[in-house]
Amino acid sequence: MRGVRPYLILVLSLLVALAACTPEEALPTQAVLPTLAQLPTDAAQPITRTSTPAPPDPEEAQIAIERTVPGTLTQTPTPSETATVTVTASQTITDTPSPTATDLPTIGPDDRPLMGLMDYAAQVTLLPTDFFPADLTPLGPPPTQIPVTVSGVEIISTSIGGGNVPVTVVTPITPVVSVPTSSAGTCPFLPPGGFATAYANNPDLANQLGCALGNPPTATVIPGAYQTFQQGRMVWLSGDIYVLYSTGGYEYYADTYVDGSDPETSSETPPDGLFAPLRGFLKVWSNNATVRSGLGWGLTDEIGSQATVADFANGRMISFEGRTEIIVLIGPVNSIGSWRTVAGQY
Repeated sequence: MRGVRPYLILVLSLLVALAACTPEEALPTQAVLPTLAQLPTDAAQPITRTSTPAPPDPEEAQIAIERTVPGTLTQTPTPSETATVTVTASQTITDTPSPTATDLPTIGPDDRPLMGLMDYAAQVTLLPTDFFPADLTPLGPPPTQIPVTVSGVEIISTSIGGGNVPVTVVTPITPVVSVPTSSAGTCPFLPPGGFATAYANNPDLANQLGCALGNPPTATVIPGAYQTFQQGRMVWLSGDIYVLYSTGGYEYYADTYVDGSDPETSSETPPDGLFAPLRGFLKVWSNNATVRSGLGWGLTDEIGSQATVADFANGRMISFEGRTEIIVLIGPVNSIGSWRTVAGQY
C-alpha cells in the first residue's frame, strides 16, 4: 500500500490542475466542483455502523381479503401508501325462501257425522268371537204355534219353552170388523169437547167411527179404572170391561163381579215386579184363558179414575182424567173390534 499511495497523490493532483484550466462555459450550468478532497491516510478511520432494515416480504406487498359481499371493491391508495387492497367476493349470497304454511282442511257440517263415526270406531273395543255364550235365548227353543178356536174366535196359542214349566201364551187374532164409513163433513154435529179436536185431526178415524150420537152429541162422565199388562190393557167403565190386546183387537165383557162373594185378589203370586189384577179384572182374567194368556201379568196395579165417554155410530171414545191420550174403540161397544189411541183429552 505504501508504493501505491504516491501514484494516487499524483493522479489527484493532475485532476485538480485540469479542472482549473477548463473554461467556465465548458462546465455544466449546475455543476459544482469540489473544493475539498480528503486523501487517504494511514491513520485508522472510525467506522460508523448503520442498521439497514430488512427488505419487505414480497407476499406482504399486496393484501387480498375474501369477504361474503357482492361485487369487487378496489381502493386506490394515497401517495403515501404503497400497497393496493383488493376485496373480492368468494361466493354468491342466495336468499332462502321462507316456508309457506298450508291451511288445515275445513270440516263442514256434512263431515261431522263421518268424523264422529271414525272417532267412535277408534275407541271401540273388539270383543273375541267367543265372548258371548252360544245360546242367548233364555226362553229356550223357538215358539210353536198351535191354531185353536175359542168361542168362535180364531187365536194362536204359542207355547214358549224355557225354565222348568213351559208357558202358553194365547194371542187373539185381531178381528176384522166391517164398519160402514161416513165422511165427517156430512155429520150434523161435531163430537163434544176435546173429542171434536181428535175427531177433526184424524179424518180416517172419523170415517171409521161415523157421526157422534146425540142431537146434539153429549159426553158422559162415569166411574172408571184401567190397568196396563204385559201385552195390553184392561178398562173398566161402570159395569163394562174391555180387554185391549196389544195386537190391536179388543173384546167386551160384562162386569159380573160380586163384592164379598168373588175373590178380590188372586191366590197366585206374580213374578217379581209384576202384578195380578183385582176384583172385576181378576174375575175376567182368571175365568178366560184367552184373556190371561193374551194379556199376561200386570205391569202396574189397577188405577181408578173418572172417565169421559162419547158414543159414535161405529164405536166409542174414552178419556181418563189426567191422561193425555184418548182410547178409541172401532166396532160394536158390546162385542169385538179394533182399538187405537190418539193424542188429546176431553
